[in-house]
Amino acid sequence: MDPISVATFTFGLKTIQELGVSGSLVFSPILLLLSSFSKNRISFNMDKDQVSKLIDISKNEFRIENDLNLMNTTLHATWKYHFIKHHRSRLNFYTDNGKMKELKYVSADKSLSEQLVSDNIGFRVSQDDVLSVLQIPLVGDSLSFMIFLPKKDFYLKESLEKLDSNRMESLLDQMSVFNVHFKIPFFQMSSVIDTGKLLNMKLSNFHKFRFEWRIPSKDHFEDNEDFGESFIKRPPDRTPYNFIANRPFFYAIFKDDAIPILMGCYTGS
Repeated sequence: MDPISVATFTFGLKTIQELGVSGSLVFSPILLLLSSFSKNRISFNMDKDQVSKLIDISKNEFRIENDLNLMNTTLHATWKYHFIKHHRSRLNFYTDNGKMKELKYVSADKSLSEQLVSDNIGFRVSQDDVLSVLQIPLVGDSLSFMIFLPKKDFYLKESLEKLDSNRMESLLDQMSVFNVHFKIPFFQMSSVIDTGKLLNMKLSNFHKFRFEWRIPSKDHFEDNEDFGESFIKRPPDRTPYNFIANRPFFYAIFKDDAIPILMGCYTGS
């Protein structure tokens, strides 16, 4: 990870710790960073070129005002590849306080997953002793949706405390294509955050972030079959890899596989 990615990711993790993980949330670390810079409230060292890069990314992915004040923001994340949305069956989701909820969910199109892994493209996974990570390609310029699922021995808060830029870089380096059979809660997230309080400003400035994800059209998939992933480390494993997000997790949307433009937690609430 380069310095701008490390700074943005670290800032995002500190923001989550500040907001807490008692409920689901979503926010954009780059928009918060830019707002902090405009108010001279940030301690991270970034040069003008790095700040300019964040501004360019923000203008491409979000809407921001000229003075970098935050405004209500929606990010639509369209999956690169088809998934199956279940309308009748439910996923048993276990919260960190021991409750079980039945949630709507999406799962892998197994025939498509088999085709993708045969072509050495598609969904990637990695794991260590704390987290299992699923990387989902998105439509757009080098965008991906990542889910960080704590191992069963860890609660969400504990796993986030162990997640830093070094662990993140290691997980990214280990990413490899697998025949992933996933089950993920289907959620669309919206958070209202008092950015004034969060960024230690005198005046409260409430901001609403919304995150929605969509299924691609069949035509879109057919038009983009040549999508390649150049940094695969080894031949893909065709053995099914089960990724069941049935407990609270951390998620992010990354630009260029490194800069988080959106981060959040899903707790089932």
